[in-house]
Amino acid sequence: MSWDFASPLVAREQGYRSVSVPAAVCIVPRSAQIRTELGRKVRTMARGLSTLFYHRALMNPLRYGLFAFMLISHKLLRWLPYLLAPIAYFALCLLAFESVGARVLLGTISAGLILGIIGIQHRDSSPPKPVALAGFVVAVFSAGFLAWCAAIRQTQMATWEPTPRPEVQT
Repeated sequence: MSWDFASPLVAREQGYRSVSVPAAVCIVPRSAQIRTELGRKVRTMARGLSTLFYHRALMNPLRYGLFAFMLISHKLLRWLPYLLAPIAYFALCLLAFESVGARVLLGTISAGLILGIIGIQHRDSSPPKPVALAGFVVAVFSAGFLAWCAAIRQTQMATWEPTPRPEVQT
């Protein structure tokens, strides 16, 4: 469970509300390797989804009203495309048999996937920008899908190791 996400949910269950401070600043630099970021994103999203599933009663709009709507729209619907992306890709593969436009789109997306996989496998900390961008997009969608799989399987992710990051100047 992700306690930074669970804390406001527990507060709401107990009839309180949580307040964020707009002036608070948190800087989280990305790691040098896309592969390292992939693991961090899987862990973060899986723990967030597990927390949401654990507190699923809060998504009942009859009991929690606008809070339920905010929780569903901000968390559940934000993470849903990652679960549906492989299904959409498979559907596009089927549609490509009948549509030239679908074949062009499938080719473009497939090329982006291949470039993204190359970006993830790239050992250098500064790959060419198109490779880095494609790698980031593929890593995000892969992490989202893997996070859904981990959350559905109820995989425990209790062990945390800090992601190695470059020093930040403040």
